[in-house]
Amino acid sequence: MKVLLIFAILFLQVSAKLGWDGIQAVTVSGFECLKKNGYDFFVARVGRSNNIVDTTGIQNILNARQAGWTDVDGYIYPCTTSSCPSGAVQEQR
Repeated sequence: MKVLLIFAILFLQVSAKLGWDGIQAVTVSGFECLKKNGYDFFVARVGRSNNIVDTTGIQNILNARQAGWTDVDGYIYPCTTSSCPSGAVQEQR
């Protein structure tokens, strides 16, 4: 019985955040609207697998920050073909 009680207490204390990962352009007002509707975090693609910087993702990060978001991040798809620079160089971009 104690184990069940402890499990119930731990389960009730779990919290979750609502967020999303997007590659489409989002305006500052779009981010403000999302925040008003309960979204807490955003993750943007900032690097494509063809070794091109995703300027839309970078602008989305700037727009989210301007809209007051504090939990914002970015990710890349590393280029893996032989014509790409090393992983270390891609990471620095």
